[in-house]
Amino acid sequence: LRKGEYAAAIGVATVVLDSIGWSGCNSTLDGLAHDRPAVTLPLTMMRSRHRAAILKVVGEERTICADPGDYVEKAVAMAGSPEIRADIAQNIAANKSRLWRDRSGADAVAQMPARFMQVTLFAGGAAVLLILTLPLMKRLMQEDPKI
Repeated sequence: LRKGEYAAAIGVATVVLDSIGWSGCNSTLDGLAHDRPAVTLPLTMMRSRHRAAILKVVGEERTICADPGDYVEKAVAMAGSPEIRADIAQNIAANKSRLWRDRSGADAVAQMPARFMQVTLFAGGAAVLLILTLPLMKRLMQEDPKI
């Protein structure tokens, strides 16, 4: 889908189903813009936990699932209940501004000890900030002095 088509589709979705194993931050934010309920299943890898973390900040944890069976159960329940969807949408609408005001991540980075080193990489026109421990950085440089 083109970006406009995608935005329109997510805006009219009954329930957004997060892909299991790879939770999208952008699709989460797009869904929040439309107050769409979304079912998510956070696993052990960080890439599967974006939506769950964002929903916790927003205060809407009813759509965060414990296992695949719970994921299916919640998806079916939400799809079949306009009341549940409306309640979740109302909660998202009332509380999504918390996400923009939450400074906990920035504060945590600001409090990191000096033993961490920041490295900015430029790839394909995008800047990526890496925060590495100094011992790890030294080890990387020993293995490949060009780093």
